[in-house]
Amino acid sequence: MKQISKGQVSIAGYFCTLYEAAYHNFNTAIVTEPAVAHLSINVEHVSLSKGEFVLHHDIGGTCRQDFMRTGYFEDTGRKASYGFIKDQPIWRIKR
Repeated sequence: MKQISKGQVSIAGYFCTLYEAAYHNFNTAIVTEPAVAHLSINVEHVSLSKGEFVLHHDIGGTCRQDFMRTGYFEDTGRKASYGFIKDQPIWRIKR
């Protein structure tokens, strides 16, 4: 895993460190330590560039805003659908 955040960030009232990891198919996974939230979900049929990920459908408004406020992520403007979930945002890690 590669650390994204420089120190801890506040997500939903918890302090955690952000890491970039990879799913089995090499899609980007975002991991928090301690495990506060699952920011990414692996959607195999969606074509993603390095550092891009599909936002997990369980990430609600406050948590989503907290992650965006860290300054480590940006919205690509693209969307992904899978199963019953429609139009989930695709974000990327700011490099």
